[in-house]
Amino acid sequence: MFIVRNTAPTLGGRPKSTEARVLANANWEILHGDASLTSGALVRFPDHETAVKWYNSPEYQQLIDVRSLRPEIARIYLACRNQDRATTAKAELEAATGRSIFDIVLMDVADLGSVRAGLAAIDGSLDALVMNVGVIGDKKLMNLTADGVTTLFATNVLGHVVLLEGLLTKNRLGEVAVFVGSEAARGIPKLRMKRPSFVSTSADELATVIDGSYFAGKKFEPSLAFSQVKYIGALWIAT
Repeated sequence: MFIVRNTAPTLGGRPKSTEARVLANANWEILHGDASLTSGALVRFPDHETAVKWYNSPEYQQLIDVRSLRPEIARIYLACRNQDRATTAKAELEAATGRSIFDIVLMDVADLGSVRAGLAAIDGSLDALVMNVGVIGDKKLMNLTADGVTTLFATNVLGHVVLLEGLLTKNRLGEVAVFVGSEAARGIPKLRMKRPSFVSTSADELATVIDGSYFAGKKFEPSLAFSQVKYIGALWIAT
């Protein structure tokens, strides 16, 4: 997509109303993008100030990276848990970028079987992996999965571990892996999120966070539980 300002002559103080013909023959000031593209979306504004204001708005700025996807990117996989939401996200991305390069891979990172099935559904190798799934919530997240860890830990850390290791062991990751953490790992006083505190950070001590036994006989604190798993996630990706 590229953004333009219409500088065509006006008639009687109003833009000519011949729509497509006026747009096709008008003079343009390119604010963003490549006007030599074979296709694009033309956004018409009443004046220069309005166009620049919209271009500099937070709503548009957050789309610039998406709209400016490198042309050599051939495929982007969207690992999603919910088919309906995944379909909506795919449609929005295609509309925003003008490119049909997005494939849906159903994957629930809290379920290691689902992660492995998702890996099998990805064709070939990846250049980059972005692990951004995370969750914070009530005590239900402390229920144990079939793998003996809390749903909280499985969702925030273990599913990502299995996904990344699955790619690395098969030599299917080419360049980079990004694990999206949280400043909760070091505590956020303004949000009343405690800094995780451990006696020794030994494997046995961290295991009490992983299996939820840390809160045995204690009052459950959702924000602390979240901070703890994000702390462990930071330790993992840093090693």
